[in-house]
Formats: sequence, C-alpha cells, structure tokens
Amino acid sequence: MSQFIKVKKGDREIRVTEKAFRVVYSAFGYHKIGESEAELTTSQSNQVDLFDLSREELEKVKKDEIKAFLDNEGIQYNDSALKPELINIVLGED
Repeated sequence: MSQFIKVKKGDREIRVTEKAFRVVYSAFGYHKIGESEAELTTSQSNQVDLFDLSREELEKVKKDEIKAFLDNEGIQYNDSALKPELINIVLGED
C-alpha cells in the first residue's frame, strides 16, 4: 500500500505518493510540506525543465542529462538513441 505525502505549490496543498511527487509534481514546482527553505532552494536549483528549452539550448545539455530527465519524466526512449533523437523526444518531434 502506498503512503501519501502532502505537497504544496502556492496555496494549493495535495496528497500524492512519493513516486508521483518525484516523477510529476516536483517538475511542476510543488514541494513537500515541511521541507526547509534551504532544502527547497537547493532541490529547485538542481532541476531544469528541459521542456522549456529550445533545440539550440538542448544541444548544449549532455546526453546523459537528457536521458536522466526523460527517465524522471517516465518517458520511454531507445537506450541506444543518439542525442538528436533524444532532443526530438523532448521537443515532441519523435
């Protein structure tokens, strides 16, 4: 049975599973209730939403970082895909 945690974004508080938080809600700016401001700042600064980047910006991102982002988002891709193919997936042009 999954345990739920409370997460918050602005005034909105919801209950989600830990996995749902990691995979979905953290990317949308939610944070765990009770997380200290220092932890929040550090965790948010380490997250870059590749969906917001242009093709030119994505070309500057390392292939392994794109793969990690896709894994975190739960998006499937061929493990042997070349970087341009991964960029197309991020851009929705696959």
